[in-house]
Amino acid sequence: MASETARGKGGAPSSPQSGPDIPILLSTAEVAVRFNRSDRTIRRWVRQGHLTPVRVGGSLYFRADEVRRLAGAELEDAIRKRATGKADG
Repeated sequence: MASETARGKGGAPSSPQSGPDIPILLSTAEVAVRFNRSDRTIRRWVRQGHLTPVRVGGSLYFRADEVRRLAGAELEDAIRKRATGKADG
């Protein structure tokens, strides 16, 4: 049971307590699901500088606040494209 409190959903390291200075980490797979993209796309976003990972061993995790920031930017971009009449192609 102790390991369940030390790890969040998907095995990502997290804290049983939430606070402003304790980041919640999401795995690559969790971020991919949130954006409806593949793991490969998320890794490409890392290479392009859109997301900064936290490396734990050989795995990549992402701070929840950074994922929210990117989601907000993606939403703003979609709204801007719709308002100017530009389609995604």
